[in-house]
Amino acid sequence: MFRGKKGTSDEGKSSGTCNVSHHLATNLFKQNSVALPDAAFVQLLVQHQNIVHKICRAYCPLVEDQRDLSQEIALQLWRAYPNFRNEAKESTWIYRLRTNFFALKNLNKGISMHQPLRLMLKESIQFWQLGLKVYFWGGVLLLPIVFMAARLWRQQTIGTDSLQFFTGSTPVVMFKAALAWVSVSALVWVLIKFSYGKYVDKLKTCLNEMDAVV
Repeated sequence: MFRGKKGTSDEGKSSGTCNVSHHLATNLFKQNSVALPDAAFVQLLVQHQNIVHKICRAYCPLVEDQRDLSQEIALQLWRAYPNFRNEAKESTWIYRLRTNFFALKNLNKGISMHQPLRLMLKESIQFWQLGLKVYFWGGVLLLPIVFMAARLWRQQTIGTDSLQFFTGSTPVVMFKAALAWVSVSALVWVLIKFSYGKYVDKLKTCLNEMDAVV
């Protein structure tokens, strides 16, 4: 975020996209008609700049947007700094401010949510939905085999010896095996449906919230 004096913090060495030089920070506060920050506030930002860096990386896919967002966060923190009374940890205070009054709509330009995250959610939802469909229709396609085995077992249209010669199994064994396979498949499908249904719903909720913010 800000670069303080050398040796102030090891985190200041990580000059990520959210780092802003002291000269640029000074111009930033002057342009927004805000009093220049004191040394204590600059030291606080330098000490916790990784938090701001994570916020920028999470919400902004582009480096330019990350830089704008870091400046916006710096201004918001400085405006709220007089009310900081050390009742909570500094990191908790920063996160709380981000939750309370930091919103993407406060920026001059709307920043889209992280596209890879949105794409990952969509792919996860599609993967689980496709898996359930494939498993379901796979079980449905086995039903004719069960009906055929049941019919052979009941009507004995083919001799037991002939059927055993071609398939290696009697109609009774075929019917029991097919029925057991379909039953187990249906049970597993129901378990997957209810177990991962909530997971898919959570993914959809996260995706809808991201679209609503944008």
